Amino acid sequence: MSTKNGRIAGAETAVPRHRRPATYLAVAGAVVLGGAVTTTALACHHASPGPAGPPQASAHAVGLTGDVDGDGSTDRVSLGRHDRLVVALGSGRTVTQLLQDGPRLEGLVDVDGHGEAIATSSGPHHRDWEVWRLHGSGLVRLSGAGGASLSVERGESTVWTTAHTLFTGILDPLQQGETRVGILARRWSLRQHRLTSRPAGVWCWDRESASTPTVCAPGRSWAYDAGPHGDLPALQPAVPARRSATTSRLRLGSDVWQLRQTPQVRLGTHRFVLLARHAGRTLRIRVPLNFPPVLDDSAVDLGHGRHGVLVSQEGGDQDSWHVYTRAGDRIVRLATSGRVDLGGGFLRDGNSTYLSWLTFAGRLYTRVGAKGPGHYRVYAWRPSDAGPGGSRTLHAVALGTVCIDDLLGTYGTCSS
Repeated sequence: MSTKNGRIAGAETAVPRHRRPATYLAVAGAVVLGGAVTTTALACHHASPGPAGPPQASAHAVGLTGDVDGDGSTDRVSLGRHDRLVVALGSGRTVTQLLQDGPRLEGLVDVDGHGEAIATSSGPHHRDWEVWRLHGSGLVRLSGAGGASLSVERGESTVWTTAHTLFTGILDPLQQGETRVGILARRWSLRQHRLTSRPAGVWCWDRESASTPTVCAPGRSWAYDAGPHGDLPALQPAVPARRSATTSRLRLGSDVWQLRQTPQVRLGTHRFVLLARHAGRTLRIRVPLNFPPVLDDSAVDLGHGRHGVLVSQEGGDQDSWHVYTRAGDRIVRLATSGRVDLGGGFLRDGNSTYLSWLTFAGRLYTRVGAKGPGHYRVYAWRPSDAGPGGSRTLHAVALGTVCIDDLLGTYGTCSS
């Protein structure tokens, strides 16, 4: 997975880019390029998205029959000479569409309940998929929401049809080389005239004996086993990263926090201040001169009913994080202590990298790659040195080795 999407595996030699350790976003890009792929932590390793039925018969060499125009009569779909898609309607009319790059038929799929669409593939290893439907006197290719496209990437993603439904699936990077694997599936349909997907759970795929994934049998799971939670705190789900500093605003109780750019420029970099409006007064503190800051829209839990705000500054090979809180009539920035830093980037040895994230419960964690796929040394950031104004230090407390599957959002004390 690319460092742009925060993918850190094994020894974590890639530089993390985002707080959220949901690295499957990059893998999802192989299936949905530029699409909005929702990343949902799953509570179980099998799903029952409805009766799937048997896979459709292969249409690679023969035609398919179904109701393409939605009139209730049987239509026949086949590939003719010179890569032409031919639809012989039950009404007696024939519609054709010229395809390219050695196409083949993949199946008929129901995307909106008004006549079946036609799934085709083309290109090397038939990796590029397209969905066609009858419109007026011709066939039109359906486009994906946000520019999404369908493609098969070996070892990363797959596309298939079953029970007249179109699915895409993401392979777990932690299961590379395994025969029986769990697939994070998505079901596709038309919404506002665009192909859009929604989660369909984890499916099972025996890559040696089955051409496509199937719904996992009850009690069966081929997903990566992160082991039991044990006495680990709730490490997931993580809060998605914010991107914009200009619209950042967070209300904590009666206080309203906001970032503001100042007119002052130093060394070609604009300065920012963090503001907190409290009891009719505006408190302020300068943000360290660095890359443009982002104020997270989720609070940091500092214990004893106290909360702070998280400001990140990402650029180059470093993502610097700072936690601020109000102490009386002023804003303070909490210091950090421990064997790791808060944020993301290279460790002090220059060889390994670290990645931090914030949970919806307001807890901060940092991980460093350990030996073995999906194995990490994890640290919890806990307030310490509490004084009259509350905690002024966050300390990195080691939780030991933790197995984390970013694709499924699962974690545990490792099964082996």
